[in-house]
Amino acid sequence: MSGLLLTAWFLVVAVWAVRPQTDAVPVGTDYTLSPPRLVSVEVRCNSLFDSSARPDEPLPTLTPQPATTPPVPELAFQRTPCELVWRNARIVLAIDVAFYLLVMGAGIAVLARRRGTVEPVPFAQASV
Repeated sequence: MSGLLLTAWFLVVAVWAVRPQTDAVPVGTDYTLSPPRLVSVEVRCNSLFDSSARPDEPLPTLTPQPATTPPVPELAFQRTPCELVWRNARIVLAIDVAFYLLVMGAGIAVLARRRGTVEPVPFAQASV
């Protein structure tokens, strides 16, 4: 029963791994909002099995900031989109696969060991 639950959990992890990921990348303070506040932009990333972290499509456009005195900084991506999310998700996937293989291997070893042991049968004493 626990092997079945573990396999179901592993299938959920596998489905998560083949789906495209998303990354909320901070871009700075948006001064077009009232009151101005820190904002982030959602960027679509590739699945964990693709060769690159991000598709070739261009990044989302950022809101232009108002011209004020003193000038406010323009919005800009604070880090490379998708790289951190993709790397961390691959680490989590590797840990999940290792955990699954370890637990399933231990379960199979325990079952094989149990089946390999035979209880001795006492000999019936013959009456002479």
